[in-house]
Amino acid sequence: MKKITFVTLWLFLAIKSYGQDNVNTPTQPMETTNLFEYGHPISSADANFRNLFKNFPILVSSGDVKLLSYEFVQEIKNCKQAKIFLKKNSKLASLSPSVLMGMNPSAPETSQIRIVFKMPADSKAEKENEYLNLAKANCVDGSLLVYSIKLAMAGKTCNYYTFVEPKTNRIKLSGNFFGFSLPTSYAIYKEKNSSGI
Repeated sequence: MKKITFVTLWLFLAIKSYGQDNVNTPTQPMETTNLFEYGHPISSADANFRNLFKNFPILVSSGDVKLLSYEFVQEIKNCKQAKIFLKKNSKLASLSPSVLMGMNPSAPETSQIRIVFKMPADSKAEKENEYLNLAKANCVDGSLLVYSIKLAMAGKTCNYYTFVEPKTNRIKLSGNFFGFSLPTSYAIYKEKNSSGI
């Protein structure tokens, strides 16, 4: 009886071990994208904004933010010039916008991205300085193209300044309000299931 129990136990453990080894476990990180890069290839600086304006209403659930237009402003050469635009962007930080994501890679239909505004616990000046210090810390000297995104946010119309690296046509995502990463599977699902597509 002990022999049968031992053989049965050994067989059970061998099958269980084999099954665990063959389970499809994700070994690679989830593929991600962002609102600027998902869609058309980035062959020009403008392609980022065409993608953003197409993707934002499809991928982000927010009645509080509406993208109105965008335009090229100027080329800048260093952080000193960038700080002028970063200071203008810091005024938006006082509105305390937050990006909330609820992602379920295996069920993208239940996933959601929202932009919400919360009443800041800190003073307006503290929020602006916090943003400015973070943005300045990520500033690197070099040629950048400045674009203005006109948007309606929390009942106000304002301009948000975005920086593009001219050699690569890529948006500087660090510190960019719209530069958050999102799962590519979510973007594909939402695009396929949006009205008009």
